[in-house]
Amino acid sequence: MKNGFKTGVLFLLAAAFLCACGKKADVVEITVDNVDDYIESFSNYEGLDAGAEKEPLTDEIVEYYADFYYERLCEENPCLKDENGNNLPLTDKAIASLNSEVYSNVSEYMVFIRGCVSDFLVSQYENEVVENVIKEVISSSKFKELPKDLIKNEEETVIKAYEEVAASYGLKVEKYLEYCGTSLEEEAKDSLLHKIVIVKIAKDKEIKDTEDKSQKEAVFDYILSVTGANDH
Repeated sequence: MKNGFKTGVLFLLAAAFLCACGKKADVVEITVDNVDDYIESFSNYEGLDAGAEKEPLTDEIVEYYADFYYERLCEENPCLKDENGNNLPLTDKAIASLNSEVYSNVSEYMVFIRGCVSDFLVSQYENEVVENVIKEVISSSKFKELPKDLIKNEEETVIKAYEEVAASYGLKVEKYLEYCGTSLEEEAKDSLLHKIVIVKIAKDKEIKDTEDKSQKEAVFDYILSVTGANDH
């Protein structure tokens, strides 16, 4: 995504794929059997400098998210409001009134928040490493022209992925992407190139789906291992 306004989420992000409707020709998926058909030359990806730095877990960050999350708790729980509708202070009594199975006082609440923020920072760092490596491979590789039907199908997937955040601004996905400095077609092509890189690495390293992880997740783990990101 190029420069523009973005939305943040505290812990998790999810994207949905589009279920095709109406009668149209089947679109070929990118698989280990056909991925080479889209590639002219493929860059080496082992030992790349991902150019990412893990943000340190500080008391300041933990306190920020503790306050942020507590405000959300106050919005959702009337027991955390006084008679005038104001938020109660963050105290042992206030936390205990929630009857949470995870925390019963402020100390336990802060431990919970610290754990969540720690997990989030690790996930954020790993995602940045993987994204940077894939972008570097894309920029230094050469790809054949992508079929128009493949791009069109991916545009529908992009619309599904962005429609909720676009709607929060009162915009159609196309207009939202325009404000972000890109277009629906560019996002679809970029998404397809990401898929090609992931599938190509899976083919080269014979990475397959398992009971515990999808092929994509296993490829991400492999990228983290060859870039040394797992050492951080």
